[in-house]
Amino acid sequence: MRSLLLGIGLGTLLMQRGNLVLHASSINMNGEAIAFMGYCGEGKSTLATLMSCQGYPFICDDLLPIHLDNEGKIMAFPAFPYTKLNDEIIKLLPKRSTSSQLHPEVDKHFYDITHNFSTNSLPLKTIYVLEDGINDEIIKLNIQDSFLELLKNSYAFNLFRYEEKTENFLQCSNLAKKIPIKKLRRTKSIDKISNIIHLIEKDNL
Repeated sequence: MRSLLLGIGLGTLLMQRGNLVLHASSINMNGEAIAFMGYCGEGKSTLATLMSCQGYPFICDDLLPIHLDNEGKIMAFPAFPYTKLNDEIIKLLPKRSTSSQLHPEVDKHFYDITHNFSTNSLPLKTIYVLEDGINDEIIKLNIQDSFLELLKNSYAFNLFRYEEKTENFLQCSNLAKKIPIKKLRRTKSIDKISNIIHLIEKDNL
């Protein structure tokens, strides 16, 4: 129930209040929000959590509220200081944080990340779309492809009526024009996660 309320429930509420809400995880890199989108199982939560272990404050897991402020800045807002991870990843993380199983029949745990949580809204700098690949590389998408990625990863994609979907359509279009959306292709291996983090750091110098 907690996962449902803090996921779809909160995402729906934030959308109804005029925010663009993406299925994305995010971290604070040098005072700016870096987000990771992708299909379920692509590793959004894992990458954001492991980057937080490298010192980058955690912003959100799987639910990223975005808003255009009064000065025209695209702002990312924090959600809750927890993430959902499987047993394999939990075993690699520092023991200073607690974890609890979502459900006895589900191989997922809530992982408390209060110790390194970013509590303020931040300018959104870049969104990476995670995708499996043979080589580790970052490819900037054109506006049309960026828009499509945002649209299919937004909470309104399969919800709401025509009016809300129209607003969501315009929000995705506006964001695609203002924020770089990049494909992050990588070999999906925990052993090579340090290479991915270095690639992201280098891309944001």
